[in-house]
Amino acid sequence: MRHTLLSGNSFILKVAFCVLFLVMVAVILSGCATTGSGLMRKARPVITWDEENIYVDGQPYFIRGINYCGLDNDLRNTPLKQVEKDIQLLKDLNVNTIRVFADIPHETLDLLYKNNILVIMEIHNDGAYAGPWTDFSSQDELKKYIAAAVSQVERDKDHPAILMWCLWNDGPFGPETVNKYPRETLEKWLGALVAAVKKADSSRPMTSANMPGCYYNDLGASFLDVLGFNNYAGLHGASEYTHSVTERAFDDLESYGKKYKKPIIITESGYSTIMGEKIQGKVIKSLVDAARSRTSGICIFQFADQWAKGGEPEVQNDHIEEFWGIVKADRSSKSGYYGMQEAYRQIKLSGPDKAVIEPYIAASLPIPSNIKGHVLIEDFEIDRLAMRKKIQGVYTGEATIKAFATDKAAWSGDKSLGLQYKAKSLLSWGCAVIKLDKPIPEEAKGIAMWVYRDGSLNGFQVQLEDKDKDVWQGHSIQLGEPGWAYYVLDFNELKRSFYGSSETSNRELDKGTIENLIFLFSTVASPKASEVYVDSIEYLF
Repeated sequence: MRHTLLSGNSFILKVAFCVLFLVMVAVILSGCATTGSGLMRKARPVITWDEENIYVDGQPYFIRGINYCGLDNDLRNTPLKQVEKDIQLLKDLNVNTIRVFADIPHETLDLLYKNNILVIMEIHNDGAYAGPWTDFSSQDELKKYIAAAVSQVERDKDHPAILMWCLWNDGPFGPETVNKYPRETLEKWLGALVAAVKKADSSRPMTSANMPGCYYNDLGASFLDVLGFNNYAGLHGASEYTHSVTERAFDDLESYGKKYKKPIIITESGYSTIMGEKIQGKVIKSLVDAARSRTSGICIFQFADQWAKGGEPEVQNDHIEEFWGIVKADRSSKSGYYGMQEAYRQIKLSGPDKAVIEPYIAASLPIPSNIKGHVLIEDFEIDRLAMRKKIQGVYTGEATIKAFATDKAAWSGDKSLGLQYKAKSLLSWGCAVIKLDKPIPEEAKGIAMWVYRDGSLNGFQVQLEDKDKDVWQGHSIQLGEPGWAYYVLDFNELKRSFYGSSETSNRELDKGTIENLIFLFSTVASPKASEVYVDSIEYLF
């Protein structure tokens, strides 16, 4: 009898254990979902937003983004093996978000989410992509757009990789659309489309990609959740870029966020290397640094060069739209790759508000007013032997100077000019000379460069020497504060040095006669060695 009772209890315990096990499995599975490919994944993150920020699972989320189109501008049909290879590069770039221009397979979304990359999904299901081709006066067309958009959202809304929905691109779609339809018509039509998508998925923010300077910068701002902008700021022409112009442009965008009390993101910005590959890294880092304290994130345009926009997909045409990539079509890196990698690394480690924004806030000398562009003339991406040849002469006064190639750089590339100065006594001085390859353009307003200070107390000054050996000098800086500093020679502020040998003592600067740049060191305290790096010499226009 006792044996029978124990057996009954044992049976009850086994049943209870099985029930408990099933409950635990159900709890675990409640935090998971099954993808269309059968892959198990965690429940999707909770996306929220307020007047300034976007949050993922309650944590502020700064978009370290890039526009990604797969192969041949066709992410829908890009093989998963290629996506996997590209994802490894995206991770190396410290990217956490991509923006895409099409509804893409769930298998692709699975790979992205598995690698902690979220997606800004463009509403691009056939028939839902608004543009200059859209009849904004037609309710029948609106119904078709709504049906297509809602179909895409219903298909994808349960996938955890989706960060937000982007409802249109390059709004308000150019002069043809603006001249044809009143703003009220566009707002009402697009507002109805956004409302329908919002009804299908209210758990994610709605954004768009407006083009500033194209009539209605704030199109849709009253009903969107996040204000997005395509802004290619700071560019003026081939190899010409100004960081301060970018800052002012992004300040303007930030003002819309404050006006409408909504987060701001840069949906597109970048630099096409058809204008010159050398400064792409500098521009990309500048764009990210300007966005970090003003917005909730930025998506650089774009990951890889695309050959489909110039009319001959089998070759890369001489067309600006085919050179935006930070990698080439074969995935080899351009300088933009390293500029983005470093900019996003800083944000990933320290946050958008705390990361070091070198070298902008380190400017030591005033920049001439009304500067519209910078043109790089020397970046020192040369080997040691070439660097020695670059230095035309070294003159010393109770001091020694050694010129060498360094492995440090202020911007793109990985080298700079190194100058090692050793003073023998108090009030010693010494200088190194670089010959300019071409005359200074008449329209140039100044010369600027990055100078790395080593923390010594010696003085440093850049001078110009003309064909008559007259020397024109600007401000001196002390090397006491370590780090990169932006050194500027304003041509309107230069004074002729008493060291000049010309008999014409009161003449004015003639930029066309300048032949050499002089880097002058002086000992202003107890004798001490200095090691200074010079990088990215450029003309200011």
